[in-house]
Amino acid sequence: MSVPLPILIALYEQAPLEVHVWKLRYGDRGQIVGWTLVHANSRALEAWGRSLDQVVGKSNEELFPGSDSTKLFLPIVERIVSTGEPYEWEEGIPDTYQILRMTSIPVDDHFISCGMDVGTYRSVEAQLSSKSVALDHSMRCLKIATESAQIGIWEYDLDKGTLIWDKSMYSIYGVEPMDGQLPYEVWRSGVHPDDIDEAMRDLKIAVETSRMFKSDFRIVRKDTSEVRYIAAQAVVEKDRRRKTTRMIGVNIDRTERRQAELKVEHLAYFDTLTDLPNRSSIELSITRAIDRSERSGKSGALILVDLDNFKQVNDSVGHKLGDELLVVLSQRLESLVSRPDTVGRFGGDEFALILNGLDDNPAVAIETAEKFGAMVRDRIREPMQLTAGKFLTSASLGITLFQDSTLEPSDLLRQAELAMYQAKALGRGTMQIFDVKLGRDFIQRVALERDLGPAIENNELELHYQPQFDAEGRVRGVEALVRFNHPDYGPIPPEKLIRVAEESGQIRALGLWVVRTALQDLRMRFDPVAEDRFRISVNVSALQFYDPDFTEKLKSEVDSSGVDASRLTIELTESALNASESEFQRKWCLCRPWECSSLWMTSALDTRV
Repeated sequence: MSVPLPILIALYEQAPLEVHVWKLRYGDRGQIVGWTLVHANSRALEAWGRSLDQVVGKSNEELFPGSDSTKLFLPIVERIVSTGEPYEWEEGIPDTYQILRMTSIPVDDHFISCGMDVGTYRSVEAQLSSKSVALDHSMRCLKIATESAQIGIWEYDLDKGTLIWDKSMYSIYGVEPMDGQLPYEVWRSGVHPDDIDEAMRDLKIAVETSRMFKSDFRIVRKDTSEVRYIAAQAVVEKDRRRKTTRMIGVNIDRTERRQAELKVEHLAYFDTLTDLPNRSSIELSITRAIDRSERSGKSGALILVDLDNFKQVNDSVGHKLGDELLVVLSQRLESLVSRPDTVGRFGGDEFALILNGLDDNPAVAIETAEKFGAMVRDRIREPMQLTAGKFLTSASLGITLFQDSTLEPSDLLRQAELAMYQAKALGRGTMQIFDVKLGRDFIQRVALERDLGPAIENNELELHYQPQFDAEGRVRGVEALVRFNHPDYGPIPPEKLIRVAEESGQIRALGLWVVRTALQDLRMRFDPVAEDRFRISVNVSALQFYDPDFTEKLKSEVDSSGVDASRLTIELTESALNASESEFQRKWCLCRPWECSSLWMTSALDTRV
C-alpha cells in the first residue's frame, strides 16, 4: 500500500531534518563540476538563515562562499552518482563546530541530501516545519528519507477514530503490518508500562487544547523485546469550531542518542573503575540523606574509608594490580550496604558510605555507626585474592553523624575527613568518630604543622632563657627554651610544639634553629654583660640526636658562631636512651670532649619528664 500524498507532503513539511534537492552541473568533458539548489525545506532554510527565494537557483559555491564546498563534498557526490545508491556520510565543516550527518540519494541528474547537524548530540530533534514542495523529485526524496532516518509517520482521525501508520512505524515497533493488530492496539501495548500513563496524558492534553503533541516514551519491540526510546510529535488540525479533528505526526527512534545521553550521565556520576557512585553522586546522596534524616528524626552517618599505605601497593606491584585491589574492595563494601544506604568511591583510595535511619537516640546511633565501622574495617582486613596472589591491607575510618539540615554536605565531609585523619595519626586500621573537640584539635595540629616550617625559616620563633646556678648560687649560664606564639592559637606549650615537630619531621630543622639562635644570643646578648665562661644549654630530642648528620651539623653551627664549643651544653631527654646501648654510647662518645677531639662541648643528660 503506497503512502498517501498528503502524508508524504506533511513529512516533508514537518520532518526535523534538513532536506536539500540539488541539480548536478557538468563540465565540457562530462565531469561533475558543481551543483545548483532546486529546493530546500524550511528546516534547512532555518539553518542557513535565508528564505527560499534567496537560495533557489544558487550554486553551492554561491550559497557557501569560502567553504570550498565543491572540493569537500565532490567525492561524496561522485560516489552516489557512480553507484546509483544512497550514501550515508558524516563530514565536519572546517573552522566551525558543525558536523553534518547526511544521507545523499541520486535521482536522475539530481541528488537529494537529508540529515542534520550532529555536532552536539548527533541526533534528531527539532521543531516540525511546514513548507510545500514540488511533487516529482520531492516525493521520491521524502520516501527515501523516511526509511533512512528511522522516522515513522502516522495520522490519527479523531472523527472516524482511525489511526493510520506507514511501514516505518510498524518497523519501529517490531510488528508486521499484516499481523492482524490495529495500529492503536500495537501502540497501546508497545509503550513501556512505566511510560504509558504519561504518554496518554500528553495525547489527551494535545487533543483537548489543540496544541502540538509532544511526548517522549519508551517502547518494547514486539519481535525482540528490546527497549527503544521514542520521540513523538504531531501537528493538530481543527475544524471551524476549533475542535481537534486530526493529528498528523511522526515517531522518531532516538535510542542511540538517548543511550549516549545515559552513558554521559553515568560517566558524570559513577566511577569508571569500580562503577560505584563518584564524588559528585555521593555529595547528592548526602543531601538526600540529610533530608531523609530530618523528616524521620533518625540519625544518619557518613563514613570515609581511606586505605593505609595504598601508594606503596602501587609502587611495589604496579597500578594495574592496585586497580584490581580497588575493584575487589568496592565489591566488598557494596556487599555490606543495602538501599537506601550508599557506598561510593570518593577518589583515589578513598571510599564513602552513607548510612540512613540509625536511631532517634544519638547514643544508640553512635553505637550502631561504630559497630558498622568495625565491620567495614574487619572486612577490609580479610585477605584479598588477586591475580598476583593474596594481599592484605587495612584502612582508616572517619565517622560523623547527622540528624538535621543545620550542616551542609561540605561540612559533613570535612568532619568525616578530620576524623579519618585523626584515625590515621593514631595508626593503621583504626577509626574515629568526629566530635567538636577532635575537630578543633586536629585543625590546630594541621595549622601548626603547616606554619612551623615558615616560622623556622622566617625566624618567627622565640627563645626564652632560664637561669642556671652554681653551687654557690651564682648564675653561671642559661637554658634555652623554644616558644612559638602562633598568630591564630597564641603561645603553644613546649611539649605540644616538640611533639608536632617530631611527628611532622621538622624536629631537625627546629633543633638546628635553636642551637644557631642560642649561640648567636650567647655572643651578642650575654657575653657583653655576663662573667667569663658563661654557658648556654639547649635541649636535643632523640630524633635529632640519632640523626646520622647530627654531629657534623652541630659542629658546623658552633664553628660558624665563633663561640667556644665548651660553653655549649647539649641536654638529652630520657627518650634518647630508647636506642640500643651501643648506638647511644657511640653518639655519646662523639659529644664528649675527653674522648673525641672533633667536637669540644659538654654533654649532659636531662632526666626531666
